[in-house]
Amino acid sequence: LETPVPQSFEVYIVQIGAFSTLERAKEFAEQSRETLTKDIKVEFNEMKNLYVVWIHPPFQDKISAENYRTELGKNEEFKDAWIVTIASKK
Repeated sequence: LETPVPQSFEVYIVQIGAFSTLERAKEFAEQSRETLTKDIKVEFNEMKNLYVVWIHPPFQDKISAENYRTELGKNEEFKDAWIVTIASKK
């Protein structure tokens, strides 16, 4: 009998900032919440050694993420937003 393999799929996170201190990241997240009326998460990224700020929830497909990032880019504050692809387990 074959063991079922857990389905893994990709989700797309639109990251809007990265900061060296939690304080700055939280401040930016707070302002962004008001500007964008979206849920914003702050997470410590060990590989980059930075606090990253991203839009929650992640996007299920790349096109939606790219469209959203394009919209964000019209706002000077978010012109450096970028997309991170992560493997997620359903």
